[in-house]
Amino acid sequence: MYVSRLLTVLALLLALSACKVVLKVPEGGSIVSASGENSCSEGACTIDVGAANGLSDTFTAIPNEGFFFVEWKKAQGYLCGGSAEACTLQVDEENSARDITVYLEPVFKSLDLERSPAPPRPPLDDASFAVDWSPSRVDNCAVDENVSPVLAATSAAAATFETSFRNVYEPSIVFLDETFTMMIKRDTEAISLTQEQAFPDFQPFRVVDGEDSVIFYDDGTHGDQVAGDGILTRSCVAVLESELGRGQLFGGVYDLFFLNPALRDTESATRISEAVRVNEAGMFISLGDHYSEAMGSGRHWEIFDPGLCVACQHAWHEYGDIFDFFSVLPRQAWAGQGYTRVHDFIQGTGHQPPFDGFSYWDRPMGDGRPHPEYIGMLYHGWPGSTEGVTHELAHGLVGINTKDFPRAGNGQWNAGDGAHPDADTTLQGDLLGPLWDPERGFPFPVRVDDGSPNPWEMPTARLGADANGNLRLVPITVEEQRFSEIFLYMMGLISAEESTERYFKVVNPSLSAGCEPTEFDLICPPDTTISADEVIEFSVADMVARYGPWGSANPEFDPSNLRLGLLFASDRNHTEAEITLHTLVFEDLPKPKSSPTLDENPWTFSTRGLSRLRTDFRNFRLPSTP
Repeated sequence: MYVSRLLTVLALLLALSACKVVLKVPEGGSIVSASGENSCSEGACTIDVGAANGLSDTFTAIPNEGFFFVEWKKAQGYLCGGSAEACTLQVDEENSARDITVYLEPVFKSLDLERSPAPPRPPLDDASFAVDWSPSRVDNCAVDENVSPVLAATSAAAATFETSFRNVYEPSIVFLDETFTMMIKRDTEAISLTQEQAFPDFQPFRVVDGEDSVIFYDDGTHGDQVAGDGILTRSCVAVLESELGRGQLFGGVYDLFFLNPALRDTESATRISEAVRVNEAGMFISLGDHYSEAMGSGRHWEIFDPGLCVACQHAWHEYGDIFDFFSVLPRQAWAGQGYTRVHDFIQGTGHQPPFDGFSYWDRPMGDGRPHPEYIGMLYHGWPGSTEGVTHELAHGLVGINTKDFPRAGNGQWNAGDGAHPDADTTLQGDLLGPLWDPERGFPFPVRVDDGSPNPWEMPTARLGADANGNLRLVPITVEEQRFSEIFLYMMGLISAEESTERYFKVVNPSLSAGCEPTEFDLICPPDTTISADEVIEFSVADMVARYGPWGSANPEFDPSNLRLGLLFASDRNHTEAEITLHTLVFEDLPKPKSSPTLDENPWTFSTRGLSRLRTDFRNFRLPSTP
């Protein structure tokens, strides 16, 4: 069973360590301690912390049936306030002698009377959606045996590709000791192709059915489904063991992902319907032929179209109208990330949805309901990384489709594409890219020379300003991925009065002497200053003056606690390897990272701890759902 990463409150307890810790349990659940000695099922339970032993224990809020755990209560003297994780209390001997009482209280909410009834379950009218299947191991694989239930559909879909642009695997996520069938679409009439011909630079695959070399066939043998259809195929393929380093949990090559076999039996998902299984990472949903046909024929848009999203319908059927966002994640690498606007009920930031109900759609969702609480759809097409999630969520809360701000024309902060803040501003956050070479433009980024031997190792740069408004280059670091206050205001996380930052938008910037162009970059010294034809200053106060104060037309919307439904989609039941990789990568998405990176900076980090995500909805299921 998955155990949440513990939230340690050492810093708080240094200030509030107490000789008494009072556990207060409201209606709807209980508090369970890891030691088993300090649990509390109802009312108030007082822990007298002895000076000799102190206290070290972890407390988990357990909701009763029909309730869910929201967070630990936020109030003066209350521990772990605002967190939804298990709370670890550590009081040493010195602090346990202090005459202070602190409290720990969970907030439970009822599922009843707050939930819409379940909409109809989507139809399941094909043969593959509920099939459990595991690929053959490397020590027991035979051509044309243990064939995937969707292999024929996958091959047929690949044959519709207009050109050779990708390899297709079934499955595309495996344990290193498992095999897969590999299909290649190539513009060739050859009925066979060697691995060296297909991948002249790097050959990471092997076959395990007794043959010495990897040869792909289009003659109806070796796993090929249809002779002469342009799809060269080979079954019983495996990844070379050397591709996974010692101690490495998983890796990837040519859009195939492979896991350390030691991870087998570490993750699972509970079946709650014929098509849906769930665990702490999200919902694993089988869409049957609908998935195969859409993903294989290049119509993958149908999987995450808000008006057609069958996976969303399954989630609504099981859990009701509780989701702020959905993210659909295919079981194989397919394109990158994206965001689709559905409803923008946030006021005061320039949103202008064209239809009634603050909607960008003039039709109901796939289940026939408008779902006005549903802000938008994220698409995440890369199984092995959470990169892009924070960026797309920011699009949902911020836009940035605000027009003519701070000034019209080339004074707009999103004059480039109308959706992202321009790099010629002093804003910061995940929505911005680097500053581009003022002479050559995109795709030649400006980099700050930090002494690295290679230009591509040097950090890209953005505009910065000192206290006097003097502009200079600033290297983009992890810290620069934290959103500026104006974005936090647009998200509803701070008030206009709490923002003190001012920003600058420059028109036709130029850099001081000393920058050197390379074939791919513009390298500038660390002290490079910036001048421009015009510098436009703006702040949150200017946004309020233009659009009015921030507000929400949805009284239930809480930007500090976003509900993101992660929908892992497939055309058959997910394999154990697929469940394991998705869980391993996404189970930590809602939690702060101790060492965020430029690519995978978590939402909580980027929003400066003011907003968090909920992706585990196992306790939210509708009481009426069978």
